[in-house]
Amino acid sequence: MKYRVLIMLATSVMMFSCTKPGSDTPNPPGNNPPGENPPPPTYNTSATIGTTGGKLTDVTLEVNIESGTFIKSYPLEVKKATAAASFGEYESSTFYELKGVPVNFTKPIKVTITPATGSPDNLLMTVTEEKYSRSLRKMVQTSSFVTATKSGTTYVCDYTPYAGAGTLRDTTMSIKFGLVKNYEMLPVTKADSKFKMYAPTEYKAAAFDLRDYLDQIYGIVQNDLQFSFAERTSWPMSVTVKKFPADQQNVYGYFCMSPWSHNYSSMEFNATQLTSITELRATAGHEFFHFAKSLYGTMSTAAMLVSNDPFYWLDEASSVWIEQLSTGQPDYSPLVRQGHHLEPLKGVYKGPAENAEHYGYGMGAFVKYLVQQYGSTSLVNMYNLIKSKSVSNPVEAVNQAHAKTFSEMYASFLADYIGLKIYSDFQPSSLLTNATAVFNIAAEADTIMTFERDYEALSAQIYRVKFSYDKLMAGDALSITATGLGQFLVYQASASGIILMGKSYDEFIIENLKDLKDRNARILVVKPNISLTKEKQTVEFKVEKGLAFDAVWAKIYIRGNFSGDIASSIAVEVPLQVRSDDWPNYPMLSGKYSTATKIFSASYSGNSVVCEFDTKNNKVSGSVTLQNNDVSFSSRAVKASVTFSELTLSEWDGKTLTQYLSYNPKGSVNIVNCQYSIDDVTTHTLINATEVSVWIYFGMKK
Repeated sequence: MKYRVLIMLATSVMMFSCTKPGSDTPNPPGNNPPGENPPPPTYNTSATIGTTGGKLTDVTLEVNIESGTFIKSYPLEVKKATAAASFGEYESSTFYELKGVPVNFTKPIKVTITPATGSPDNLLMTVTEEKYSRSLRKMVQTSSFVTATKSGTTYVCDYTPYAGAGTLRDTTMSIKFGLVKNYEMLPVTKADSKFKMYAPTEYKAAAFDLRDYLDQIYGIVQNDLQFSFAERTSWPMSVTVKKFPADQQNVYGYFCMSPWSHNYSSMEFNATQLTSITELRATAGHEFFHFAKSLYGTMSTAAMLVSNDPFYWLDEASSVWIEQLSTGQPDYSPLVRQGHHLEPLKGVYKGPAENAEHYGYGMGAFVKYLVQQYGSTSLVNMYNLIKSKSVSNPVEAVNQAHAKTFSEMYASFLADYIGLKIYSDFQPSSLLTNATAVFNIAAEADTIMTFERDYEALSAQIYRVKFSYDKLMAGDALSITATGLGQFLVYQASASGIILMGKSYDEFIIENLKDLKDRNARILVVKPNISLTKEKQTVEFKVEKGLAFDAVWAKIYIRGNFSGDIASSIAVEVPLQVRSDDWPNYPMLSGKYSTATKIFSASYSGNSVVCEFDTKNNKVSGSVTLQNNDVSFSSRAVKASVTFSELTLSEWDGKTLTQYLSYNPKGSVNIVNCQYSIDDVTTHTLINATEVSVWIYFGMKK
């Protein structure tokens, strides 16, 4: 018997290259020296196992691999895991890692584990393997459960092959096995539930609620958003509730994508966060939507680990958006948006290049805008294009799935976003502190500033204007012009908040700079580049000094031939209270000048003056219509209409004036209608004019 045992042990050593503690040749039974314990048993913790199968063992573990399980030889090893590293206080056995298992094994691997001394009954066996976290963009250790049967003092499970194992690539994996106590597989009280929950008994009630949230989200994604789950053929999905490690205490949970098949993708949630209902529901929606979209993906987990997924930011953005639907709160703003509110301004290519995850968090607002504009199927339309490989990046997906292109929507999206029409958590004040450039009007000489900047594709830059000059006048205005396609947005920021003043494609005028200075207000300009390429664009700010007048006097003198009369001239003015030779003491007609439009207008009793000023070239154009008495012949009722353009402006006696003399023309004048009458019957109409003089004076109403 002694020799037979020795021969068997020697054979075992040769076959499995086993490792064992203590002496290679234990003392035979009955021959131990008095007071000494029997030698420790021998364990096979590493071996090369091929098509004929084999066994690995350790103190409380036995792994049996049946003949025909592997298609060739593989070096395998079992190694004790760090105690409490997987399930903390719920661990009820040593946890073992089985390393080097081929993914394409074809028969069940039988795993037998002996629980720790004093363990309660009804232990569950857990298996931990590496899966891909879409949120973390890396492989993570993910736990699920396998059916185990108690046999005497041990628990035995058959770890079954992956479906379609023969089609999987020839690579290996590591699997960790162990027993946990005080855990339950929650009974399926809803026959149609799509989720199989495992949770500590103490968190059972909250885990039931989590399952209900997930079922609700499943319905939203399938019925409202029209996503298909056809790529996954095995339900329910496994969901593990466990206490996350210390460095992940603030993590609510995540979706885990199996490298081998969608049928093995699962989810994990942090037991200590189950009572944070709103954020738990938001996370459940966020992570489950990652799963739904993974069914439309074109990249394997292996590819994702070594190369950038061009659709990653869209994936994150859409998962951020669905959080609001998941919570059932229309005004909910996802927590992950914090610190990323200005990401949509960075550029559709630059933002993802710097940090695709953060860009996606910010662009959740753009996804919400798309749904607001085009409905709840907007996303599935894009993901169908992605799945069919009809598009190569999110911009193409947006363009092909919607009536308007990304470029056509971008400026309007920014206006709605900043205007709090998408998420209420956006802080417009962040525009003040993140300005690209600042124009400070601090002195008389600060009249013009031109900023030339390089713009990324589909990006925006912010410009701030401060008013520090004490002598700004009410009539002073700020002209804002910009190059490049698309509207720019102009905001006023003051103590009462930030309001949109308007939009413009070319020039925007802001009046009454004195009022802005007195209120300590500032101007913000958001200038987008709606092009899909980088561009150099300019934004110019120009202070235009106001025209300090609110009244007008106008006179027209016309000499020529009139029908039915030998009279050859008329002279008519407005107002007619006094003669023009009483200048400058005569009254003037009240009017109004708009700095924004650069138009002055005044009218009364059929008399009107409309003048448009070209302050850059010091010219004026417009029209004067008179219905008044002749200055020289008060018995004559005169009607005259004159249009003019490019008349030169000048200053005289504190007033702005323009004049036109046909014998020394500067500008042009056209007589549209001119006639006078001496009674109700007789009317004389101008046939042709031989001399025309026009005088227009602007000043302040006395």
